[in-house]
Amino acid sequence: MTDLERRYRALLRVLPRWYRAQREEEMVATFMAHRRDPNDRELGWPGRREFWAVLALAGSTRITAQHGSPRAVVLGDVVRLAALLILLAQVPRTVASTADLAASPVFVLRLDYVYYYLVTAAYLSTTITLIALLGGRPRLARVCAAVAVATSLVAVVLSALPVAFEYGLGRPGPAVALFSSVWVAIACVVVGFTREAPAPPVRPWSLAAGCIALLTVVWMAIRDTIGNGYWLPVLGDLGSSSGWMVIVAAAVLPFVGRRLGSSVGRWALALAIVAAALVPDRLSYLQIARQIDVFDGVRGPLVATSIQAALLATVAAVLGSVGVYTYRRLPAPATGASAA
Repeated sequence: MTDLERRYRALLRVLPRWYRAQREEEMVATFMAHRRDPNDRELGWPGRREFWAVLALAGSTRITAQHGSPRAVVLGDVVRLAALLILLAQVPRTVASTADLAASPVFVLRLDYVYYYLVTAAYLSTTITLIALLGGRPRLARVCAAVAVATSLVAVVLSALPVAFEYGLGRPGPAVALFSSVWVAIACVVVGFTREAPAPPVRPWSLAAGCIALLTVVWMAIRDTIGNGYWLPVLGDLGSSSGWMVIVAAAVLPFVGRRLGSSVGRWALALAIVAAALVPDRLSYLQIARQIDVFDGVRGPLVATSIQAALLATVAAVLGSVGVYTYRRLPAPATGASAA
C-alpha cells in the first residue's frame, strides 16, 4: 500500500462505517486511477476537490433528507427542525432592533452605532433566511445566512478592538455569546437544507413567526408605557422571550407526544439543540442583570436570568437524552454494520 492510498483511506474514515464497507475499495480505486505520475501515486496527497467532495459526501450520508439509513433521515429532520426553531427564536430581536433603527434614521458613523447596525443586519438576515426557506428559495436562504455570519463576525471583531471599551462595547465574549444561537442556526441551515431537502410547511411556521412578531410589538409597547423598574422580572429582557418559548415548548412536549407519534424523539432532540444554543446568550446577560442589581437595586433580572439559564441547560440535557435514546433505537443500516 502506497502512502497516497493510505492517505485516501484515512480521508474516507470520515464516512460512516456501513458506507465504507460498501464503497471504500471502489472509491480508493477511482481516486488512484486518476493519478498517473508514479511519484504522485507513491507520495502524493488527496486533492482539494477530493477532500471537499468526501466531506460533503460524509454529511449527506450521515444527515440526509429523503434517501439513506433511517438514522440519517431522522438526523436530517432534526437538523432542519432545529434550524427553523432557532431562526424563529431570532424574530423578537429582529423586530425590536429593526424598529429601533427605524426610529432613529440618522446614520451615525461611530463605533458603537456601527456595531448596533451590524447586530441589526445579522438578525434581519436570519429572519429573511427563514422567509426564504418557507418560500422554497434555499439558494436565497444560503445567501442571507452568509450575510448573517459575515455581519456577526465583523461585529465580534469590532467588540474586540482596544477602543471598544470606551464606547461601551466591553469584551468580545458577550458578543460571541450573543451570536452563538445565530451561528448554530446557520450551521443547521447549511447542513440540513440541501438541494433534495423538502421545503418546510409554510402555514404553521408563518403563523408562528407572525404571532411572535406581534407579541414582540406588544412587549415593546408595554415596556415603553410602564418602564423597567420592578416590572423587568415580569417582562424580562428581549432575549429572554426566546428562552421562555423553548422552556414552555419542552414542558408541553410530553402532553402532545401522542399527537406527534414517532416524531416526538425528533422534536425532543431539536428542542435540546435550541436550548443549548440559547444558554450562552442567557449566561452573558447575567453580567447586565448584575449591573441592574447594583445600580438600580432590582434583583429580579439577575434571579430570573439565572433560573432561565438553569432551566435551558436542564431542557438541553433531558430532551437531549430522550432524543439520543430514541435515535439509537432506530434500525441500523441494512449491511448490519453499526451506523455512525
